[in-house]
Amino acid sequence: MKLRKNFLNFVHTQNIPSSAFSIKGTFSSTSNKTTSSPLTKAPLNYATNTFTTLVPTNMDSSSTASNLRFNASNDVVNDEMYNKVLTSVKENGYTLRYVHEDLKSDYNIVLAAVQQQGWALPYASPNLQKNFNIVEAAVKQNGEVLYMVHLDMEKNYNIVEAAVKQNGLALKNAHYDLKNEFNIVMAAVKQDGMALKFAHDDLKRNYNIVMAAVKQDGMALQYSRDNLKKNYDIVDEAVKQDGMALQYANDDMLKNYDIVEAAVEQNGRALQYAHDDFKRNYDIVEVAVKQSLHALQYAHESSIIRNQVVSPIILKALKDDPDGRLVFHALVGDKTRANIIKILVKADRSFVDLMDDDGSRAIDRAVPDCKLAIELALCLFEKFDVLSDTPIIHKSPTACVFKALDKTNESFVALKCINNHQQVRRCLQCQKFVAFVYE
Repeated sequence: MKLRKNFLNFVHTQNIPSSAFSIKGTFSSTSNKTTSSPLTKAPLNYATNTFTTLVPTNMDSSSTASNLRFNASNDVVNDEMYNKVLTSVKENGYTLRYVHEDLKSDYNIVLAAVQQQGWALPYASPNLQKNFNIVEAAVKQNGEVLYMVHLDMEKNYNIVEAAVKQNGLALKNAHYDLKNEFNIVMAAVKQDGMALKFAHDDLKRNYNIVMAAVKQDGMALQYSRDNLKKNYDIVDEAVKQDGMALQYANDDMLKNYDIVEAAVEQNGRALQYAHDDFKRNYDIVEVAVKQSLHALQYAHESSIIRNQVVSPIILKALKDDPDGRLVFHALVGDKTRANIIKILVKADRSFVDLMDDDGSRAIDRAVPDCKLAIELALCLFEKFDVLSDTPIIHKSPTACVFKALDKTNESFVALKCINNHQQVRRCLQCQKFVAFVYE
């Protein structure tokens, strides 16, 4: 029962479906002694005539796998059992952990296991863990296995090369000397650019190595040396692969129009790392917002508003983009965006009622400065609050007078509108009429 429990725990930790195995087996004897199964080392209890062993459930039910028999007197694994174990490790290399110790020294059994699952290598016998072919097969299946190979294998050029070709990040576990080998590092960064982190410092300054790394993953730019962080071609390639790599570029590159444009074209949010001049640049901001509406959070007010009018492209993006409501809610949470909020609401009052994921309206979520800006935008001339149910003090064919609240000093005034009062009522919803005020 202990073996079964341990095995099921192992299956769970390795994310192996428990349905892949079953616990089966019988043994015939009249003795009261207890020994071990040659396959699993599980206890054989002669008194109860039972033992446990692991058998893949997908084996042919007609085979004798469901009724295994061992020659306990000489503790020998016969050909039939050998073939069943070989089949088992080919289907799941992890089962090598549970086979008889003699079979963990069998070249063909272990090779089949690590070819199917490289992580089976630690369960092989110590001698086979140092066997070149076995280790090579293991790291070809999973390069990360390099971290647990014998020291002699860590220093082996071919083993390390095979590992990094399968998983570039395996370079981390290579011997120090091999981290300075051009071909090995090149193979690693071509597979995963972030492997540059583990390369020798000399190769982090190498143009070809770094270029290969940023082509695979632009964010690898962070691991290059400063001389290449200001190289136009390197940075250009990096931001084209991942615009967010702009954050790792030299300051001079942050002032380069083409570099910044390429970065925000790939990822609009990269605008946050651009020089302030580009956050004010209408064209750059437009490119960024087209790629990601969230870039609006990093744009300077002057690039969003011209002559107190919001850019039509930005206004359309806010209204049509699925993320529009989230971005607007982010803006109303920033007091420095109050003027932008006011102009947006003047352009389209529906922004006020945009709901966040919690069902709260933008005006309810706004910080005080932005909330005041919204209230002013909703008021006539950004000053007078004329409610739809406000009583008409006076009306005539040419004018009408409403009681209104002056938001600037919280006092009531009489607002006279030169128009037909019915037209005024309609115009109150869109603020398209002429008016003057008297106390």
